[in-house]
Amino acid sequence: NYGHCQGTFHPLCARSAGNFVNMREAGGGRYLYRAYCDKHSQMQRDKQDERVKVAAAIAEKRLRAQSNVNITKTLSLQALQAELERFRRLRGDFERLRLLCERVAKRERLKAEASSAACQLAA
Repeated sequence: NYGHCQGTFHPLCARSAGNFVNMREAGGGRYLYRAYCDKHSQMQRDKQDERVKVAAAIAEKRLRAQSNVNITKTLSLQALQAELERFRRLRGDFERLRLLCERVAKRERLKAEASSAACQLAA
């Protein structure tokens, strides 16, 4: 899913293999996922890490300007809470994806059985 990369893979297998999978909010409670192949995963992970560092620096500057609270504790607690919520949503999305994959597999199995039965009747 990087430019014109023609690499093919199953997204869940790629995630299990440690490839980079990015998630962003699409609005309306929906999320868009983008998975990358082995070749492009590290490049995208580096870009994401850089974005997070920049965002953290901006947030830290804003917090310093607003109060004299211990920035590190506040920022790390907020980051942990946001990460936890992100993982909860991701878990729900993967569960829905798993159920959908099971339905597709069942449908394909039934189609194969029906085709086999039709061939046996024709013979």
